[in-house]
Amino acid sequence: MGPNILHSIYAFVYFMTVGAVSFVLLGEVSTPLLRAKTTALATAVQAVFGIAMNVAVPYMVNPDEANMKGKVGFVFGGCAAVGTIVSWVYIPELKGRTFEEIDIMFSTRVPPRHMGSYQIG
Repeated sequence: MGPNILHSIYAFVYFMTVGAVSFVLLGEVSTPLLRAKTTALATAVQAVFGIAMNVAVPYMVNPDEANMKGKVGFVFGGCAAVGTIVSWVYIPELKGRTFEEIDIMFSTRVPPRHMGSYQIG
């Protein structure tokens, strides 16, 4: 298989799994009053981190620079571990909630981890 086919397969798998998750979360989890600002901020932060990674990764794997070889996996594994913990703490469970209920929980400052079991009223 050529590189174009492999890239297409990778892109398909990425966007069918984790690639679209951030935009789904932005649309569903943010309070409706701040949804546009939240999406704009998240998109800008993602772009900045994307640029940083596109600059840093070639230096990490280059034999004349950091020469990390397979140890680059530890960098990405560490980032994934941090991301998992942050997600568990800050991404609320909002299954079956209306926008009004979400706004009430945000305004009463219910911790995101407790939003799934929070009883309104």
